[in-house]
Amino acid sequence: MGKWVRNAIVVLLTLVFAGLVSHYFYANYLSVMADYEKEVQHTSYALELYFNGHLKAMQLLAAQKEVVSLDPVQAYAKLANMREQFHLADAALIDQNGDFLVRLNSSLLPRIDDPDSVAKAFQGRPIVSGQLRQPASGKILAGWLVPIFNAKGDIKAALTGIVTGEDIGNILNNSKPANDQCIFILDSNGKMIYHPWGREIYDREANLVHGRRDYYRQNQGIFTRWSPVERMEKLYVYSAVNNADWRVVMAIPVRSVYWAIWQKSAPGIAVLSLILLSVFLLMRILWQAAGHEKELERQRLERMDSVNQLAAGLAHEIRNPLTSIKGFIQLMQLRKGQVPSASHLELILSEIDRIEHLVNEFRQLARPVKKLSLQPVDLDQILQDVTLFMQSQAINKNAVLDYQSQGSCMVLGDANQLKQVWINLLRNAVEAIPKGGYIQVTLLAAGEEAVVIVRDNGAGIAPDALKKLGTPFFTTKEKGTGLGLSVCYAIIHEHRGRIQVESSLGQGTAFIVRLPREENPSMKMVQDPLAVP
Repeated sequence: MGKWVRNAIVVLLTLVFAGLVSHYFYANYLSVMADYEKEVQHTSYALELYFNGHLKAMQLLAAQKEVVSLDPVQAYAKLANMREQFHLADAALIDQNGDFLVRLNSSLLPRIDDPDSVAKAFQGRPIVSGQLRQPASGKILAGWLVPIFNAKGDIKAALTGIVTGEDIGNILNNSKPANDQCIFILDSNGKMIYHPWGREIYDREANLVHGRRDYYRQNQGIFTRWSPVERMEKLYVYSAVNNADWRVVMAIPVRSVYWAIWQKSAPGIAVLSLILLSVFLLMRILWQAAGHEKELERQRLERMDSVNQLAAGLAHEIRNPLTSIKGFIQLMQLRKGQVPSASHLELILSEIDRIEHLVNEFRQLARPVKKLSLQPVDLDQILQDVTLFMQSQAINKNAVLDYQSQGSCMVLGDANQLKQVWINLLRNAVEAIPKGGYIQVTLLAAGEEAVVIVRDNGAGIAPDALKKLGTPFFTTKEKGTGLGLSVCYAIIHEHRGRIQVESSLGQGTAFIVRLPREENPSMKMVQDPLAVP
């Protein structure tokens, strides 16, 4: 699967997730709004039942003869009983101008100052008045108005019950909004009937006039606007009280609405996120598995290619000595009865030794280092032994083999395998230098690595050839096979190290071997000589 396809899938899944989250948020927004509407409707229904019950009872009372007579003495007792039963602030009979004909509390209101409600009552409709305010105290009141019919069916007066805004607000106690929410009641003209803040809000009632039409566009609705009293953006949810044309309103800070939506959405968002994460992890596992399969296939092809190259190289290297051996044997066949020449036999044995040496090196490469049981070994001691062993070969070339070290340097490794690496590198260096040449072996500690540098002043290696070093059967020597250096690379790789080569034609070659080292306080720390300053 191409990278662009994977990216397209990731983008598509991200867009799908974003769409699901957006839809989920919107669904929860609708759900929260529905909860608010349900709570406000429940309160308005409670008010309707409260009003209907009292209006029905007052209609029965208005039909009694003591009330129909409009006689103050007879009506007074009925009004007193009504005030006690309904827990009213006052009970009275009024005329079509709103003036009192009979009343119990003469100090409460001078008259019913709500012409629209009075007119509707005298049209034969039981009704709840709008806001009434006591002049002296500013107390908010409201009235129930029920027409009184005489024997001819004419309306001569209206039975009135006066109730305080606080008593109406007590009905809202069953609705317990959150601390930052409030429920209040407006009359048909947008005037405040009840607010939990009481006089504080009544005194600033003029501030509420702005935008009051929003509450009366329909029987129920939702809108947001700036609250001039609380100085914040608020959500207003309202519902009509039908028999009074009042409005029950719940006010919620917009930030609280967002928080409620988030609280409702968080569990679902968490589940969706986990699902998306699981999908991404599954896709990653599948992509990694597919990539791993491709990598294994690539490695298999590389191994097959390497095997083909090794087989071709081995066949080429063995063909030459076999050709020589075959030639000498054919010559011996032609000379039947003659004793084979000693020189010919020596050449045959020499070629056989060459084949044997080639096969041994190939076996080492084909079956590289077994799984090593790494042990702490002193690299300084190994290099001392190897340089001492190689001194004789250096002397044969009248060359100088110098070893420099700051002391013991411990690494985890196989001592015999590491010795083979240094012997191969030093043998190559001895063969590369001219008579009277110079070889320097240096052991350094650079951070967490042990660095061994084998430097000679030989002819150097061409840049193109540097890239091929370590490849089986590639060599710059006339009689070399290239297998020895391949074995060195394999051993160092098994020891979790690496080999670098620096060389210039005519200026010599440096093999830098890096191995992870064991911490050893006696080894002097030095700056890596190959690090860029």
